[in-house]
Amino acid sequence: LEALSQPLQPEQASQAWFQIVFYLLIFLGNLLYVVKTNTRSLQQDSQRFAALAAYIIRFAFWSVTLVGFLFSGWKVSSRFLPANG
Repeated sequence: LEALSQPLQPEQASQAWFQIVFYLLIFLGNLLYVVKTNTRSLQQDSQRFAALAAYIIRFAFWSVTLVGFLFSGWKVSSRFLPANG
């Protein structure tokens, strides 16, 4: 590895440490999940994660759809308002 052309600023160093700690916490969380659910079969895990993915997809679809309707209604109603307000 070559040396840095400029030393890290304190803010950059704290961001780097935050990122390292965050990755370690994610790793430890995954490890804890595996240890706590070691009696669950892969089939049960698969069904559980498939249900979670379906929920996330439905939530995203309806969020985008409802926000789209909201903004389209807002744009249509703004056409009928006076130009000054």
